[in-house]
Parts: sequence; C-alpha cells; structure tokens
Amino acid sequence: MKKRVKIAVSLALAVLMLLPVMSTAITASAAGLLVYEITNPYDGVDFDTWNAYKAQLHVHTDASDGDVPVQTVVEEHYRLGYDILAITDHMTPNHGWDIAAPAAPIMRLIKYERTKMAPIIPVTAKRYAEITNGVGRDGRPMLDVPFGCEQNGAVPSNSHLNSFFVNYGQGMIGVDNDFETPVKAIKELGGNTFLNHVSEATGAEKNPAVYERENVINKFANLYLKYFPSLFAIDVSSGGDGATAIDRTVLYEKLLTKLIPYGVAPHLVTFSDAHQMGQWDRAFTIHMMKESLEADNKDAAVADLKRSMEDGTYFGISRSCRGGELPDDFVSDGITHPMVEDIIIGLNTITIIPNGDTDGIAWVTNGGKVINEGEYTIDLAQFADDIESYVRPYLTGPGGICYVQPFVTVPEGTTLKQGDLTYISDYSVYLRLFVDFLDKYFFQYNPLVKLFKQYVLGIN
Repeated sequence: MKKRVKIAVSLALAVLMLLPVMSTAITASAAGLLVYEITNPYDGVDFDTWNAYKAQLHVHTDASDGDVPVQTVVEEHYRLGYDILAITDHMTPNHGWDIAAPAAPIMRLIKYERTKMAPIIPVTAKRYAEITNGVGRDGRPMLDVPFGCEQNGAVPSNSHLNSFFVNYGQGMIGVDNDFETPVKAIKELGGNTFLNHVSEATGAEKNPAVYERENVINKFANLYLKYFPSLFAIDVSSGGDGATAIDRTVLYEKLLTKLIPYGVAPHLVTFSDAHQMGQWDRAFTIHMMKESLEADNKDAAVADLKRSMEDGTYFGISRSCRGGELPDDFVSDGITHPMVEDIIIGLNTITIIPNGDTDGIAWVTNGGKVINEGEYTIDLAQFADDIESYVRPYLTGPGGICYVQPFVTVPEGTTLKQGDLTYISDYSVYLRLFVDFLDKYFFQYNPLVKLFKQYVLGIN
C-alpha cells in the first residue's frame, strides 16, 4: 500500500512540474504559433552524475605507418589524461596494448622511413595492469578499446574508415573507394564504424566542386541510410583539419539535410590521426558515459562506449579549424578546451550551459548557415525561415572548438519531404566485383597467393 502511495505522489509531483510547460505548449498551439519538436541526442544524459571521458578513437603506431612504438603511444596518452584509447593501425586490429600486433608487413614497408621495420614493442603485462587500474594517476584508469582498426589499407584514394569491437580487417588492403564492403561486414559482426577524411577519397579536398555532384552525396547518404547506427559518424575534423574542413562545412550539412527526413541523423566525430610524436592531442572526443572504466568493469565500460557512439552522447573537440569557425591565425593554448556542462530543452528553445573555457557559441542550420552567434539559448521560432530540419551548435575558446551533435528540429505536424537518394554505382562497385571474382576463382587455392597473403599482407 505504501509503495502505491509513493508512486501516486511521485506521479502527482511530476504532473505539477510539467504543468507550466504543458500549459505553455497548449496555449501556443491553440494560438496557432509554431511549436517545434526537438530531438536531443543527449536526451537521458545526466550531466551531474555521468562521467565525461576524454577519448582518442584514431591513432597509429609503428605497427602500421606511424614512427612511434605501441608502448610509447599508450604511455603518452596516459600522461595526457586520456580515459579511453583506441589504437587503429591500418590493416591491423588491436588485440590489446600488451600484445604485439599481427602487423601487415606491406603496410610497414610502404612507410619504411617511419617504421624502419623495427620490432613491435607492446606494453608489458605488468604495465598494462597498472594503466588499466589507474596506477600513478590517482586511480584513474585508461580503457583499451578492442579491435580498433583503420580499414581499406593503403588504397590509392585513402578511402579509409575506422572500426571497433569486432576482429575484422587483418591484412585487408580493400578496394579503392569501396566503403560499403567493410561497413556491411562489420555491422553483421556487431561492430561499429565511422568514415575518415572523406574528401581525400572523393577528391573534394582539392576540388570542392565534387560535392556539387548529387551522386557523390547520395553514395554516402545511402551508406548511412542502410547501416546507421553501426556506421555512426563521419569525420568532421581530424589532424590539423586541412582535409576535413570541407567535409564538415559542406558534405556533413548536405548529408543531414538529405537524411533527417528519412529518420537518420549521422553523428560527427573528431580525432588526432596521430602518426608521430606531438600529434596526440590535435583532436579528440568527450564521451558522456555511466559506467566506470576500472579493469574489473571493462566489459560494461566497452558496452557503454559502444552505446555512446551509437546514441551520439559525445562531443568533438579540435585544436585546429580551417573551416572559418575560428580566425585564420588562431592558435590553441593546447591545454584547455570548450565543453558543454548541461543542455536544457524548453518550448522552442535549446540552452547550452558552457564550461569556463568557452568564450563563444554559434548555431548552424541547413546548408551550413550560421543563424545565431553569441547566445547560449536559441529560440527556434525566431529562425523559422532559416531552419529546415536541424540546428548544430559549436563552442569556441582559447583551447579550440567543441562540436555538438545536431538537434533535429521540426515544427509539430510537419512531415519533411524526402528527397531523391538514387545512387548510380561508381567504378568502386565494379572494381569490387572484379577483385572478388579473381579471389574466388583464381587466387583462393593458389599456393603463391597464399604465401603472399601470409608473409606480405599478414593474413594467416
């Protein structure tokens, strides 16, 4: 009986708290005013009790094409205060920082000037236990992300993507501009992927007009339509943001506009893509997660990280910006970074509560248009003529920029028009069919090819 009374009282209090909002919404609707339905990607995150974990989801070692041993890469990220580290060498899934990676010799040979084909030096078992238990860092451990890998090897167009959580891609070079084969396979295995520096594959980095071609945009739109949230994000700022600025300011905006009417809003992601010393902190992500990262809780922590990726409960941080959001001569202080402390959704309003390292905010909508700057609360109804389906804020400060996931914003009762997503297959589809045919009917049982795969590609 007492339990029923408590539930009744709780429900009554909840209704009383919601009455002002409900009354305002009903009044607005009755008056014929515009009322927005807001989809908050951070809905459910408790900013007061959840953990904000600093993560590096893309970094290389000398096991593929970096020039720094695994051991040093891990130690440097531990020193810099990272909570989560995914080593993502080309063609070489991470089996653990304390295990010498089964590297692909051809990848190391291509970058011999970096790797020198030196012996791969993992973290010792003792040191692995210390790092994953937070020894020497006030008990703050660092999580080893399973099976991180950069797929498609060294294909000519750099059509790369990162994968996590499933053992896929060992020694696989890939096919030029074929993103779908690994994305599909990894989804079927239960893993996750995101696309890396897409402009290097499309050629848009050097020729921005490429992104004016609908077929190019539709190629990637169809990938997210079919595989989201396994394929959960697109790289909007990596390295020094040289190649990714156009992916953020043009491609990403076009993908959101095309896909939101279909119920899909891909997340954004940022990472350092470090290959050498001093590049570890160029860009990273901050994940809002419930689980602790202690070694004895690793399975739960990994599952929570996977959820954070798929739900988009994280922020992208970059020290560099080449897309116009920061002055051309901006130099990060390399220490602080802007960050979101809380998000409050009201009637037609989104409020971002920033941390003390933030000194500015801007709100971007369809087409990459900045509709508001300097105000941490945006009233959507004031920008009804500009907003078609989303707003995407970013914060700035002395340490760089913080990209917030997009909020889908659609007036109540409105059905967004679904555009044409027709994709006419490009050369990569036929190249993949040709390669698969050769492998199945000519190479599969060829002893010389088997030796090549084993000793050159690292496939056992």
